[in-house]
Amino acid sequence: MISITQVFKNREIWGVEGFILKRRKDRDLDFVPTGAFEKGIIRSLNAYLRVAFERLNYSDIAHIEAGMINVEGFKLAMPNSYWDRYWGPIFEDISIQATVNRNDPDSVNAALLKIFEAVFDAAGTERPENLGGFPVAS
Repeated sequence: MISITQVFKNREIWGVEGFILKRRKDRDLDFVPTGAFEKGIIRSLNAYLRVAFERLNYSDIAHIEAGMINVEGFKLAMPNSYWDRYWGPIFEDISIQATVNRNDPDSVNAALLKIFEAVFDAAGTERPENLGGFPVAS
């Protein structure tokens, strides 16, 4: 499995990614590729919200839950521009909740930033400001 998306009868939308965060026996280090991870979350969350608001007729408010499980011991792989390429390790599973407002694009960015900061927090460090160009300065 690489990834799946499912819409349930109660109109919940679930996305599961099973490739980027897979433990691999053929390498010495398990890691979260921060750039690919964040870009994937940005793309997926925006797609899910578009479907929720435009096709499933959600109200103007959507509740978001995001998490990562079985990632204890993974490190955060940072871009080549960082002296220390691997940060961490991650000490625990990650779970966050956020609310977004259809009429407030900043609420989507705030939810995304909350997810990304929780990942770094679980690794005992702070997410660098504007990592990967996110959030875009307004």
